[in-house]
Parts: sequence; structure tokens; C-alpha cells
Amino acid sequence: QVETATTKASIDARRAKENRVWAVYWAQALTSPRLRREYQKNDALLRGFLRNVLQDAIDDGELAPSVDAALEANRLLALSDGVSVQALFDRTFWTDARQVDAIDVHLDDLRARGARGSVVPVGGTASAPGRERRTASGRRR
Repeated sequence: QVETATTKASIDARRAKENRVWAVYWAQALTSPRLRREYQKNDALLRGFLRNVLQDAIDDGELAPSVDAALEANRLLALSDGVSVQALFDRTFWTDARQVDAIDVHLDDLRARGARGSVVPVGGTASAPGRERRTASGRRR
């Protein structure tokens, strides 16, 4: 359920093209009050959607009750937007798999939160080249 809601990351050539269009839109929204308001409205709708999906996951026991759905929705949107922008400039590094992995690792960290709300450490680091990362479920990254 959570994965379905976070597939905004650019994962294929079609989405990469869509992200280029979004980048132009973002640039224009910086100088156009009308476009900025439209962007803010759409962004709020997406954050609300993600918050609702995360809250449903909390209610269904997929995520710990200590997870702050609103905060995590903000973080997921920022992560997704950041990955999308990075992929615009370097599809060689930000392969489809790496883009999905960036979101998956964050979601695995959310699932691994204990009752205190802290993230249970998992081996490796996502940013260290050549290192494997094991997710909370034990999958190799």
C-alpha cells in the first residue's frame, strides 16, 4: 500500500520526460504568482494523499503507531522530488533501480521503527559506494 503511493519517483523514460516538464513548471512557478498558487495547491493535495496512505498503514499495523504520518508524508514527498530532480541530471547514476531503492530504503526504515519512534539501525549505508545495504526485512540492497 505504501509503495503504491510513493511511485512518483522517476523510474522510466516516460516519467523522466514528465519530470523535465515538471522542472520547467517549477521554474515558471518561481516567478508567476498564479502558477505558484497552483503548485502549492497540488503539492498540498499530494501531501494529504500520502499522509492518508501512511495513516492507513499505521491503522492497519503496517507501520508503528509512533510514526508521524504528516511528517513522513512531507519527508517522502521531499525525497521523491529530490530523487526526481537528481535523475533529471544524471540518469547514469540515478538508474531506475537506484531511484526505487532510495524510496524503498526509507520505507523499510519507517517499518523498522520501534515503539520509541526511533529507527532501528540496519547494516551499511545507502550513500557508500560498493557497500551492500540490508533493509529491515533482511533484503540485500
